[in-house]
Amino acid sequence: MTIFAKILHVPSDFLGRKHWARVAKYFFDRAETARYEGILSLEECISSERKCVLDESGHRVFSKIESRIFYEGISLVLEGTDSRDVRMILENLSNRARVGRIGRIALEIGCEGILSVQAGDNPLFIRQKLGSLTDLRTYDLIQKICVPRKTSLYEQCMADSERDSDSEGEGGDLHSACLHC
Repeated sequence: MTIFAKILHVPSDFLGRKHWARVAKYFFDRAETARYEGILSLEECISSERKCVLDESGHRVFSKIESRIFYEGISLVLEGTDSRDVRMILENLSNRARVGRIGRIALEIGCEGILSVQAGDNPLFIRQKLGSLTDLRTYDLIQKICVPRKTSLYEQCMADSERDSDSEGEGGDLHSACLHC
């Protein structure tokens, strides 16, 4: 049990659940970014997050060890490294890391998140996959906090088309307004 958990009488599993859920949310968000903006858009994200990743409320998402391993993993993905090699490197780094049970599970979630982003998996599938690596209470928490920011590509194209037609003052055509269709 951590000092913080002892002082507040909070079970360490509760702290682990919140940490695991934040790690899963981070990779869920990165999967959405990669899916809608392209995988190379992650380069801008990780360059600003190299040393410290904060969530919306300003809490640190990863430990220093986790930050370093995840940064290395995403960098390998952006360089086009084969997924088998990325997995091997991440596993080697994770095995050498001196972390407790909570950190070990967080590293497993993060490594699977990186490989899923590299594979181009659907963010909703990634949410399910990363949640399945934890207990049911954490799984439910992950499902609750990992809410898609965008709807389907078709609905996004429709919204873009409506916005373009409103700004031009004339009726927009879906195919002319969206390059994805």
